[in-house]
Amino acid sequence: MARAAYDADAATFGMDHIRTDKRRHTLAAALNHLGLHAEAVELLRQTLAHRGRALGEAHYFSLQTKISLGMALSHLGQHDEAIALLRETVDQRLRILGPDHSLTLVSSNSLANALSGAGRYAEAAQIHQQTFEARLAAFGPDDASVLQSKNNLARALDGMRQYNEAAAMFRETLRQRESVLGPDHPRTLDTRQNLARALFHLGQQAEPAALLRQTLEGRERAFGPGHTATLATREFLATVESGPTSGVFRRWRRRPDRATPNP
Repeated sequence: MARAAYDADAATFGMDHIRTDKRRHTLAAALNHLGLHAEAVELLRQTLAHRGRALGEAHYFSLQTKISLGMALSHLGQHDEAIALLRETVDQRLRILGPDHSLTLVSSNSLANALSGAGRYAEAAQIHQQTFEARLAAFGPDDASVLQSKNNLARALDGMRQYNEAAAMFRETLRQRESVLGPDHPRTLDTRQNLARALFHLGQQAEPAALLRQTLEGRERAFGPGHTATLATREFLATVESGPTSGVFRRWRRRPDRATPNP
């Protein structure tokens, strides 16, 4: 539907019309959600170029597009370009809005997620800690953005192999998200799987398996059985249930960071 709307507006109004521009960005967001990051990147580059010309590089919509492009590139493993783009958005928003503005903190969160994706967990943890503290002071402990930062800080700690600290933070975030958002909200499901992963790295099996079964049921209801997130949970659950003597179990525990960030 998003692609059909974009094609129709492009044919009717032209590629540089504001309506076509909005449709292009919406289509790119849908492709990112489906895991089709390469196709999303192509559209986001076009959108960023158009918005830079029409609105200026520091305009809100230009910076939002730059963040989306940076995160899509991060998913594709193009870490250097992703981090450079996201660092630009942080610098621009710092100059325009200041360090504690909510939009500056959005940019900082995205940059830290990209650093985690590149395996630069210590740098990511430092930025996530600063973002978490600023959001906590501004919005209180149960605000969605505060819980986002707490999940992402725990993810960085998990990447640094500080599994006890990560598990404790994931568990607290899960309790809050279940209370605030409900047990089947996508963000709650992310945190539940992240907790399972940290516990798995601590050598546990029973609780991670139970958490993953609950996550799998929630993702099947929310996204369907064939969604990439559902498939990832099913694979992880099969690994945990295979037992510590299996080769796949041991290989998974040696894999790099797979905790789920909140963009």
